[in-house]
Amino acid sequence: MDVGGESFDPVALLALFIKRSLSLMNLIAPVEWLDGMMLTVDCLDGRMVEVLARIAVNLNLKTDRIFFQSHVESYYHYMLHQPEELWSHEVLLCDYDNERLKVYGFEVNKRAIPMVAMISIDEYGEMIRNAAGMDGTDTGAGTEKAKDMGRGAWNEAEKKRLDEIFLGIAEKKCGGKEVSCVYLIGDGYKDGWASRSLRYLCRGRRVFQGNNLYSKGACYGIREKIGLEEKKEYVFLGLDKLKGDFLCVDLRELAGDDLEEEVSHICITATPEEHSLINKVLGDFVSDPLSYDLSDMCPEEDMMETAEVCGRLREELYG
Repeated sequence: MDVGGESFDPVALLALFIKRSLSLMNLIAPVEWLDGMMLTVDCLDGRMVEVLARIAVNLNLKTDRIFFQSHVESYYHYMLHQPEELWSHEVLLCDYDNERLKVYGFEVNKRAIPMVAMISIDEYGEMIRNAAGMDGTDTGAGTEKAKDMGRGAWNEAEKKRLDEIFLGIAEKKCGGKEVSCVYLIGDGYKDGWASRSLRYLCRGRRVFQGNNLYSKGACYGIREKIGLEEKKEYVFLGLDKLKGDFLCVDLRELAGDDLEEEVSHICITATPEEHSLINKVLGDFVSDPLSYDLSDMCPEEDMMETAEVCGRLREELYG
C-alpha cells in the first residue's frame, strides 16, 4: 500500500490502528488488564484469518485469548442478548454501505431441541449509488451555482430511485411472513433517502438504526468465549450448514425408556454434501446390516435391532 509516496505493509498499518484504538482504553483501565479480545469482520475466510492472526501477533498483548468471528456470528450473538419479544418472529438486518445492500434474516426454530438459530443472507447489487453526473453538468453558464443546483436535483432523483428499490425489497422480504423488527446499519442511510420504505417498515414492526451492532455482538461473543457468561443453549447454523426442521433426534423415541441420560436429544449440523453422505450410509446399513464386518462380532438379533434403530434415526433426520 502506497501512502504519500511511501510503501507500507497493510497488515502493519491495520495493527497500528488497532494498537492506537486500544491505547484509548488507558483512560479507563490499563491495556495490560485485557483478558481477551474479539475481532469481527464481514467475511471470515481463510485469507482473512491469516491476516488477523498476523495482526494478533503484532499487537504484543499479554493475553493469548484473541478470537475472530464474522459479522453474521456477531449478529447472532447480538440478537440472543435482546429481549425475546424482538425475535419472536424473523428479524431483518439491512446493512447498506452505498455499494450494496445485504439483508440478513435471523430466526429461531423453537421446535428443535436444542433450539436452532438460523441466518440467511440476500445481497442486492442494484442498490449501488449511481455516480453518473455526480459533479453536475456545465451548461456554459459558467457559474458554480448552476452546477450546485444540478447536483441537488440529481441527488433528489437518486434518493427517490434508491427509496423505490428499497421499498420493493422490503415488501418482498416482509410480505407473507411475520417480521418482528428491522435493523438498519451502515453509512448508506445517512442522507435520509429512505422515506417511503421506512414508513412501510414501521407498520407493525420495531425499527432501529445505528452502526455498532456488530461491535456489540463481538463483545457478547468474547464474554461467552472467556467464560464471563454461560453459553446460550442454542445451535447456530451458519451459511454452509443445512437448514431445515429435521436436524434433531429424540433418543428416547429410538431407545425407549432404557436411556437414563437426562440429555435425550442429539443435533446434527453438516453441509448438504455431508448430509447426503450420512443419509446414504444409513440407508446402506439398514438395507443389509449382516453384510458388514461388525456382524462377525455381534449376534444377528443385535445387528437387526441396530439396523431398526438406524432406520428410525434416518427417518427422523431425512424423512
